[in-house]
Amino acid sequence: AKTGCNYFCINVKTTICNDCEHIEKRTLNCCTRCSSSNVDHATRVIGYLKRVSAFSKGRREEHADRHYHRKARAIA
Repeated sequence: AKTGCNYFCINVKTTICNDCEHIEKRTLNCCTRCSSSNVDHATRVIGYLKRVSAFSKGRREEHADRHYHRKARAIA
């Protein structure tokens, strides 16, 4: 609020397998379904998932500065 942002979001980097297309809502280095290490990561962009590898060069550089929480916590 102090910086002028009127919203916030807890974002978790999602893992997408490039071989079997399985989507895991955790940040992993291999697929939990087929064990492939050919994975990509995605993040929410204005309400939808977009592969980080599809970002423009500038957006990938900005993305490297973002902070992601490793585990989502249940909200009571």
